[in-house]
Amino acid sequence: MTKKTIVEQLKETQIEIEKTRTEKKQKEHQLEKLQKREREKNRSKRTRNLIEKGAILESINPSIQSLSNEQLQAFLQQVLQSERALHLLSKMTATEDTQ
Repeated sequence: MTKKTIVEQLKETQIEIEKTRTEKKQKEHQLEKLQKREREKNRSKRTRNLIEKGAILESINPSIQSLSNEQLQAFLQQVLQSERALHLLSKMTATEDTQ
């Protein structure tokens, strides 16, 4: 059995270190790709949700389409801040929380 010299051991160690660094970079890149995919998935889900809610709003009263975004926002703020709307909303969300 031949003993490795210190220089040979050092070279092997350097090779292992470089291999480990490469693997680390690969894992970091894989993690970044997964995080990006998750962000895109969440953004897509949110966009779909916003579109569906807008469609529901328009289906209830088609004249909403003629309002500007600012007008719609002002209208909804006034409507949704009423006592009746706040009570109904809290009642509906409390029911969802218990299910």
